[in-house]
Amino acid sequence: RLVQPSFAAAALDRLRPRVQRLTDALLDQAEREAAARGQTSPDRQMDLVQAFAHPLPVAVISDMLGIPDADRAQVAAWTAVQFDTRDPAKLAQTFVALGQFGAYLRDLFARRRSAPQDDLISQLVQEQQDGDKLSEDELLSIVVVLYVAGHITTVNLIGNSVAALLLHPDQATRLRADPAWVPGAVEETLRFWGPLEYSGSVRVALQPTVIAGIPLPRGTKLLLGLASANRDPLRFSDPDTFDITRADAHRHVAFGRGIHLCLGAPLARIEAQIALQTLIRRFPALRLAHPDQPLVWGTAGGMRGLGTLPVLF
Repeated sequence: RLVQPSFAAAALDRLRPRVQRLTDALLDQAEREAAARGQTSPDRQMDLVQAFAHPLPVAVISDMLGIPDADRAQVAAWTAVQFDTRDPAKLAQTFVALGQFGAYLRDLFARRRSAPQDDLISQLVQEQQDGDKLSEDELLSIVVVLYVAGHITTVNLIGNSVAALLLHPDQATRLRADPAWVPGAVEETLRFWGPLEYSGSVRVALQPTVIAGIPLPRGTKLLLGLASANRDPLRFSDPDTFDITRADAHRHVAFGRGIHLCLGAPLARIEAQIALQTLIRRFPALRLAHPDQPLVWGTAGGMRGLGTLPVLF
Protein backbone atom coordinates (compact mmCIF):
# COMPACT_ATOMS: atom_id res chain seq x y z
CA ARG A 1 0.00 0.00 0.00
CA LEU A 2 2.88 2.35 0.76
CA VAL A 3 4.73 1.69 -2.49
CA GLN A 4 1.91 1.07 -4.97
CA PRO A 5 1.01 4.76 -5.66
CA SER A 6 4.49 5.41 -7.09
CA PHE A 7 4.00 2.60 -9.60
CA ALA A 8 0.44 3.41 -10.65
CA ALA A 9 0.01 3.98 -14.37
CA ALA A 10 -0.89 7.66 -13.92
CA ALA A 11 2.21 8.33 -11.83
CA LEU A 12 4.48 6.49 -14.25
CA ASP A 13 3.08 8.33 -17.28
CA ARG A 14 4.79 11.42 -15.90
CA LEU A 15 8.09 9.60 -16.35
CA ARG A 16 7.67 9.18 -20.11
CA PRO A 17 9.45 12.44 -21.06
CA ARG A 18 12.39 11.52 -18.82
CA VAL A 19 12.61 8.00 -20.27
CA GLN A 20 12.50 9.48 -23.78
CA ARG A 21 15.33 11.92 -22.98
CA LEU A 22 17.49 9.12 -21.54
CA THR A 23 16.75 6.94 -24.57
CA ASP A 24 17.75 9.65 -27.03
CA ALA A 25 20.87 10.52 -25.03
CA LEU A 26 22.09 6.92 -25.07
CA LEU A 27 21.48 6.55 -28.81
CA ASP A 28 23.17 9.91 -29.43
CA GLN A 29 26.18 8.57 -27.54
CA ALA A 30 26.18 5.38 -29.64
CA GLU A 31 26.19 7.52 -32.79
CA ARG A 32 29.07 9.67 -31.51
CA GLU A 33 31.14 6.62 -30.61
CA ALA A 34 30.53 5.09 -34.04
CA ALA A 35 31.54 8.35 -35.73
CA ALA A 36 34.73 8.44 -33.66
CA ARG A 37 35.55 4.99 -35.07
CA GLY A 38 34.99 6.28 -38.58
CA GLN A 39 31.77 4.28 -39.07
CA THR A 40 28.81 5.60 -41.02
CA SER A 41 25.15 4.59 -41.37
CA PRO A 42 23.93 1.95 -42.06
CA ASP A 43 27.07 0.06 -41.04
CA ARG A 44 27.77 1.59 -37.63
CA GLN A 45 28.40 -0.95 -34.85
CA MET A 46 26.88 -1.14 -31.38
CA ASP A 47 26.42 -3.72 -28.66
CA LEU A 48 22.77 -2.99 -28.07
CA VAL A 49 22.71 -4.55 -24.58
CA GLN A 50 25.80 -2.82 -23.20
CA ALA A 51 25.25 0.54 -24.91
CA PHE A 52 21.48 0.81 -24.54
CA ALA A 53 19.36 -1.97 -23.02
CA HIS A 54 21.39 -2.06 -19.79
CA PRO A 55 22.08 1.61 -19.00
CA LEU A 56 18.52 2.78 -19.76
CA PRO A 57 16.67 0.84 -17.01
CA VAL A 58 19.54 1.48 -14.56
CA ALA A 59 19.20 5.22 -15.09
CA VAL A 60 15.40 5.14 -14.82
CA ILE A 61 15.21 3.18 -11.55
CA SER A 62 18.12 5.17 -10.09
CA ASP A 63 16.27 8.39 -10.87
CA MET A 64 13.07 7.06 -9.29
CA LEU A 65 14.76 5.90 -6.11
CA GLY A 66 17.09 8.88 -5.82
CA ILE A 67 20.47 7.14 -6.16
CA PRO A 68 22.99 10.02 -6.55
CA ASP A 69 24.75 10.19 -9.91
CA ALA A 70 28.18 9.81 -8.30
CA ASP A 71 27.16 6.48 -6.70
CA ARG A 72 25.46 4.80 -9.66
CA ALA A 73 28.47 2.99 -11.10
CA GLN A 74 29.24 1.40 -7.73
CA VAL A 75 25.61 0.46 -7.10
CA ALA A 76 25.38 -1.09 -10.56
CA ALA A 77 28.51 -3.14 -9.80
CA TRP A 78 27.10 -4.38 -6.50
CA THR A 79 23.87 -5.51 -8.13
CA ALA A 80 25.40 -6.94 -11.31
CA VAL A 81 26.29 -10.16 -9.48
CA GLN A 82 24.02 -13.15 -10.05
CA PHE A 83 22.89 -15.96 -7.79
CA ASP A 84 24.58 -19.19 -8.87
CA THR A 85 23.81 -21.94 -6.39
CA ARG A 86 26.04 -24.32 -8.35
CA ASP A 87 29.16 -22.27 -7.52
CA PRO A 88 29.63 -21.59 -3.78
CA ALA A 89 32.40 -19.06 -4.46
CA LYS A 90 30.19 -16.97 -6.77
CA LEU A 91 27.28 -17.22 -4.34
CA ALA A 92 29.51 -15.97 -1.52
CA GLN A 93 30.62 -13.01 -3.67
CA THR A 94 26.98 -12.23 -4.37
CA PHE A 95 26.12 -12.03 -0.67
CA VAL A 96 29.17 -9.86 0.04
CA ALA A 97 28.15 -7.44 -2.73
CA LEU A 98 24.53 -7.30 -1.59
CA GLY A 99 25.71 -6.74 1.98
CA GLN A 100 27.73 -3.74 0.84
CA PHE A 101 24.74 -2.45 -1.10
CA GLY A 102 22.60 -2.84 2.02
CA ALA A 103 25.04 -0.87 4.16
CA TYR A 104 25.10 1.88 1.53
CA LEU A 105 21.29 2.04 1.47
CA ARG A 106 20.99 2.28 5.26
CA ASP A 107 23.28 5.31 5.16
CA LEU A 108 21.23 6.80 2.29
CA PHE A 109 18.00 6.25 4.28
CA ALA A 110 19.46 8.23 7.18
CA ARG A 111 20.44 11.08 4.86
CA ARG A 112 16.98 11.16 3.28
CA ARG A 113 15.30 11.24 6.71
CA SER A 114 17.26 14.34 7.67
CA ALA A 115 17.11 15.97 4.22
CA PRO A 116 14.26 14.58 2.07
CA GLN A 117 14.35 15.04 -1.68
CA ASP A 118 11.90 14.47 -4.52
CA ASP A 119 12.50 10.74 -4.88
CA LEU A 120 10.96 7.41 -3.90
CA ILE A 121 13.36 6.64 -1.05
CA SER A 122 12.55 9.98 0.61
CA GLN A 123 8.86 9.19 0.21
CA LEU A 124 9.19 5.69 1.67
CA VAL A 125 11.17 6.74 4.75
CA GLN A 126 8.59 9.42 5.55
CA GLU A 127 5.28 7.95 4.45
CA GLN A 128 2.70 6.25 6.65
CA GLN A 129 -0.71 4.80 5.83
CA ASP A 130 -3.31 3.95 8.45
CA GLY A 131 -0.59 4.18 11.09
CA ASP A 132 1.61 1.72 9.20
CA LYS A 133 5.20 2.57 8.40
CA LEU A 134 7.96 0.50 6.85
CA SER A 135 10.52 -0.79 9.34
CA GLU A 136 14.22 -0.40 8.52
CA ASP A 137 14.45 -4.03 7.39
CA GLU A 138 11.26 -3.76 5.31
CA LEU A 139 12.53 -0.56 3.74
CA LEU A 140 15.88 -2.17 2.90
CA SER A 141 14.22 -5.27 1.47
CA ILE A 142 11.82 -3.43 -0.79
CA VAL A 143 14.38 -0.92 -2.10
CA VAL A 144 16.80 -3.74 -2.98
CA VAL A 145 14.01 -5.60 -4.77
CA LEU A 146 12.84 -2.44 -6.56
CA TYR A 147 16.36 -1.66 -7.75
CA VAL A 148 17.40 -5.17 -8.80
CA ALA A 149 14.06 -6.28 -10.25
CA GLY A 150 13.48 -2.78 -11.61
CA HIS A 151 16.39 -2.94 -13.99
CA ILE A 152 17.63 -6.50 -14.62
CA THR A 153 14.35 -7.81 -15.99
CA THR A 154 13.83 -4.69 -18.10
CA VAL A 155 17.33 -5.03 -19.55
CA ASN A 156 16.29 -8.53 -20.63
CA LEU A 157 12.95 -7.35 -22.00
CA ILE A 158 14.49 -4.65 -24.19
CA GLY A 159 17.29 -6.89 -25.45
CA ASN A 160 14.95 -9.83 -26.04
CA SER A 161 12.41 -7.70 -27.92
CA VAL A 162 15.03 -6.30 -30.31
CA ALA A 163 16.54 -9.75 -30.87
CA ALA A 164 13.13 -11.30 -31.52
CA LEU A 165 12.26 -8.63 -34.08
CA LEU A 166 15.58 -8.83 -35.90
CA LEU A 167 15.34 -12.62 -36.05
CA HIS A 168 11.83 -12.33 -37.51
CA PRO A 169 12.27 -9.84 -40.38
CA ASP A 170 8.60 -10.02 -41.39
CA GLN A 171 7.60 -8.78 -37.93
CA ALA A 172 10.26 -6.07 -37.96
CA THR A 173 9.00 -4.88 -41.35
CA ARG A 174 5.42 -4.79 -40.06
CA LEU A 175 6.49 -2.75 -37.04
CA ARG A 176 8.45 -0.24 -39.11
CA ALA A 177 5.46 0.18 -41.43
CA ASP A 178 3.10 0.75 -38.50
CA PRO A 179 4.66 1.73 -35.12
CA ALA A 180 1.21 1.38 -33.55
CA TRP A 181 2.15 -2.29 -33.16
CA VAL A 182 4.89 -1.43 -30.62
CA PRO A 183 2.75 -2.33 -27.56
CA GLY A 184 1.86 -5.62 -29.24
CA ALA A 185 5.54 -6.31 -29.92
CA VAL A 186 6.35 -5.78 -26.24
CA GLU A 187 3.53 -8.06 -25.07
CA GLU A 188 4.48 -10.76 -27.57
CA THR A 189 8.11 -10.60 -26.41
CA LEU A 190 6.94 -11.02 -22.81
CA ARG A 191 5.07 -14.13 -23.91
CA PHE A 192 7.62 -15.51 -26.38
CA TRP A 193 10.93 -14.67 -24.63
CA GLY A 194 9.95 -13.32 -21.22
CA PRO A 195 12.75 -12.04 -18.95
CA LEU A 196 12.05 -14.76 -16.34
CA GLU A 197 11.95 -18.49 -17.10
CA TYR A 198 10.20 -19.43 -13.89
CA SER A 199 8.85 -17.94 -10.70
CA GLY A 200 11.46 -17.58 -7.98
CA SER A 201 8.97 -18.53 -5.25
CA VAL A 202 8.88 -22.20 -4.29
CA ARG A 203 5.42 -23.71 -3.74
CA VAL A 204 4.95 -26.67 -1.40
CA ALA A 205 2.11 -29.19 -1.63
CA LEU A 206 0.30 -29.03 1.72
CA GLN A 207 -1.49 -32.28 0.98
CA PRO A 208 -1.21 -35.07 -1.60
CA THR A 209 -2.44 -33.85 -4.97
CA VAL A 210 -2.28 -34.59 -8.67
CA ILE A 211 -1.22 -32.11 -11.38
CA ALA A 212 -1.41 -33.07 -15.05
CA GLY A 213 -1.76 -36.70 -14.06
CA ILE A 214 1.38 -36.67 -11.89
CA PRO A 215 0.86 -37.59 -8.21
CA LEU A 216 2.58 -35.21 -5.81
CA PRO A 217 3.07 -36.36 -2.20
CA ARG A 218 2.62 -33.90 0.65
CA GLY A 219 5.72 -31.72 0.97
CA THR A 220 6.63 -31.79 -2.73
CA LYS A 221 8.38 -28.58 -3.78
CA LEU A 222 7.27 -26.95 -7.03
CA LEU A 223 8.44 -24.12 -9.26
CA LEU A 224 6.05 -22.47 -11.69
CA GLY A 225 7.36 -22.47 -15.27
CA LEU A 226 6.38 -19.06 -16.60
CA ALA A 227 8.04 -19.72 -19.97
CA SER A 228 6.20 -23.02 -20.28
CA ALA A 229 2.85 -21.44 -19.43
CA ASN A 230 3.44 -18.73 -22.02
CA ARG A 231 3.95 -21.40 -24.71
CA ASP A 232 0.94 -23.49 -23.62
CA PRO A 233 -0.83 -24.65 -26.82
CA LEU A 234 -4.08 -24.93 -24.86
CA ARG A 235 -3.89 -21.20 -24.18
CA PHE A 236 -2.14 -19.73 -27.24
CA SER A 237 -2.59 -20.85 -30.82
CA ASP A 238 0.67 -21.65 -32.63
CA PRO A 239 2.59 -20.70 -29.46
CA ASP A 240 6.10 -21.11 -30.92
CA THR A 241 5.46 -18.41 -33.54
CA PHE A 242 6.48 -14.81 -32.78
CA ASP A 243 3.58 -12.62 -33.91
CA ILE A 244 3.34 -8.99 -32.80
CA THR A 245 -0.31 -8.85 -33.93
CA ARG A 246 -1.36 -11.70 -31.61
CA ALA A 247 -4.60 -10.46 -30.07
CA ASP A 248 -4.26 -12.31 -26.78
CA ALA A 249 -0.50 -11.91 -26.20
CA HIS A 250 -1.25 -9.76 -23.16
CA ARG A 251 -2.69 -12.84 -21.42
CA HIS A 252 0.86 -14.03 -20.69
CA VAL A 253 2.05 -14.60 -17.12
CA ALA A 254 5.49 -12.98 -17.55
CA PHE A 255 4.59 -10.49 -14.80
CA GLY A 256 2.88 -13.04 -12.59
CA ARG A 257 -0.79 -12.90 -11.71
CA GLY A 258 -3.11 -11.86 -8.89
CA ILE A 259 -1.39 -10.94 -5.62
CA HIS A 260 1.94 -11.91 -7.21
CA LEU A 261 1.60 -9.44 -10.10
CA CYS A 262 4.85 -7.55 -10.63
CA LEU A 263 4.70 -4.09 -9.06
CA GLY A 264 6.90 -2.64 -11.78
CA ALA A 265 5.03 -4.07 -14.78
CA PRO A 266 3.72 -0.65 -15.97
CA LEU A 267 7.22 0.83 -15.74
CA ALA A 268 8.78 -2.05 -17.69
CA ARG A 269 6.17 -1.62 -20.41
CA ILE A 270 6.82 2.12 -20.69
CA GLU A 271 10.58 1.66 -20.97
CA ALA A 272 10.36 -1.16 -23.53
CA GLN A 273 7.77 0.67 -25.65
CA ILE A 274 9.77 3.90 -25.77
CA ALA A 275 12.97 1.95 -26.48
CA LEU A 276 11.42 0.12 -29.45
CA GLN A 277 9.61 3.17 -30.82
CA THR A 278 12.80 5.20 -30.78
CA LEU A 279 15.02 2.49 -32.23
CA ILE A 280 12.77 1.81 -35.23
CA ARG A 281 12.30 5.53 -35.86
CA ARG A 282 15.96 6.52 -35.63
CA PHE A 283 17.61 3.41 -37.05
CA PRO A 284 15.43 1.90 -39.82
CA ALA A 285 18.40 -0.19 -41.02
CA LEU A 286 18.98 -1.77 -37.59
CA ARG A 287 20.01 -5.41 -38.01
CA LEU A 288 22.06 -8.14 -36.37
CA ALA A 289 25.80 -7.84 -36.90
CA HIS A 290 26.20 -11.63 -36.95
CA PRO A 291 22.88 -13.07 -38.15
CA ASP A 292 24.33 -16.55 -38.69
CA GLN A 293 25.60 -16.90 -35.13
CA PRO A 294 23.26 -18.25 -32.42
CA LEU A 295 22.25 -15.98 -29.57
CA VAL A 296 24.01 -16.68 -26.27
CA TRP A 297 21.41 -16.69 -23.52
CA GLY A 298 22.08 -16.19 -19.86
CA THR A 299 19.60 -18.04 -17.63
CA ALA A 300 21.21 -17.78 -14.17
CA GLY A 301 18.68 -17.38 -11.41
CA GLY A 302 15.84 -18.16 -13.79
CA MET A 303 16.55 -15.09 -15.92
CA ARG A 304 16.39 -15.18 -19.72
CA GLY A 305 18.45 -12.41 -21.23
CA LEU A 306 21.35 -11.55 -23.50
CA GLY A 307 24.65 -10.35 -22.16
CA THR A 308 25.55 -9.01 -25.59
CA LEU A 309 23.71 -8.23 -28.84
CA PRO A 310 25.99 -6.84 -31.58
CA VAL A 311 24.00 -4.88 -34.16
CA LEU A 312 24.60 -2.65 -37.16
CA PHE A 313 22.63 0.57 -37.56
